[in-house]
Amino acid sequence: MPKRDKPKGKGILYVRVATLTDLARYAYNFDFSSKSLILSRSGGHARLLALGESIKESVIAYFIDAEGEQSFVKYSFPSSADQRETARLSGAAEGSEKDYINIFAVDLGAFRELKAPGKDDVVQIKMGSAEDLVHATIKKSVREESFATLYAFEAKGKRFICGFDLIDELTDDRKTFYYAETKDKGKGGFAKYSYSSNTFEFAETVGEHSYIYIKIVRLAEPFPFFKMPD
Repeated sequence: MPKRDKPKGKGILYVRVATLTDLARYAYNFDFSSKSLILSRSGGHARLLALGESIKESVIAYFIDAEGEQSFVKYSFPSSADQRETARLSGAAEGSEKDYINIFAVDLGAFRELKAPGKDDVVQIKMGSAEDLVHATIKKSVREESFATLYAFEAKGKRFICGFDLIDELTDDRKTFYYAETKDKGKGGFAKYSYSSNTFEFAETVGEHSYIYIKIVRLAEPFPFFKMPD
């Protein structure tokens, strides 16, 4: 039989995040340049999502199941110990515009839904420790003058943190995926890093100026290309 041509066009790799707050934390940029969220109802699924990293001809979409058809997500950034991080759907922006993340309704039915990227499209790299991974992320965020993002998930009873393309010199046309196991069971949405001790801990607020912070997006499932280490 003749071989079928592979489907062409952009593919979307859907990865479920733990909560609406995690999705909002990922999108929020602390100014007027936050990522917009997409409400998609294609393929029989209703998803609220944010588009993320590209892997060859595909893009990762971080998502939760859609709830209603609101126009914004109101996100409260926890910048002090007495402030709680929250996210909720809203029909209108009230108050500071920068605290609201836009939602656009988009039919993504024209794009392929992928189960996983090609086997050679992602290089999985183990870091020596979770501290090494966070330190590398801090270095990258300083170079790029950005609030960096890492991801956390559990697999087979172990907890991992991970990130993409953390070491520029090792980046090529494939996506480099760095990961490390962490014994820290903290569920905070940020990593609070100390340069002096080269250590970090998960935190629920961002406020102590002697630390550097990274956003941690908690996933409800591992990345589909993740392979458990031996």
